[in-house]
Amino acid sequence: MLRKKDRPKHYDALIDTFRYYIDLFNGLYRLKTKDEGELNSIYNKIKTLLIDSKIYRPEKMIIEIGMMAEYNNRYMKSYLFLTKLIYDDYHPEDVNVSDIFAYLFYKEYAIILKNIAETNFEYFESQHYTPDVHDEYSIYGAIMNDNLVRFIPYTECEDFNEY
Repeated sequence: MLRKKDRPKHYDALIDTFRYYIDLFNGLYRLKTKDEGELNSIYNKIKTLLIDSKIYRPEKMIIEIGMMAEYNNRYMKSYLFLTKLIYDDYHPEDVNVSDIFAYLFYKEYAIILKNIAETNFEYFESQHYTPDVHDEYSIYGAIMNDNLVRFIPYTECEDFNEY
């Protein structure tokens, strides 16, 4: 890895030029809030820096948010909320997001982002997928939410190794 003094000067200049975009995407990938006020603030940055400046089309931004949500699903509802804000302002049609993200968006807001194959929809329904990802009282919910108080009783069960 190059040390700061070994990097070309134009690298630092480029990083400084695109600092706002880099910080915005880092914040989106590391999203850790469910507060609507903070999410509205993030949306305003997305709208101003990326969509209105024509750097990203609304469809592309929704696709990016869908991918981010798959890797940070503890905050799935926050990502769905950001997607809803984009959808409300721009009304994109048939966005190429994953089927599961489109399904969860439909379950949360009754809006179709893309046409999902009927077999996939039926499968998601049969598996009872929800935007909450895991029930908060399950061991998975305790792990995902870092809830030690809810996790400890599971570890004290005799059949803990079977979970």
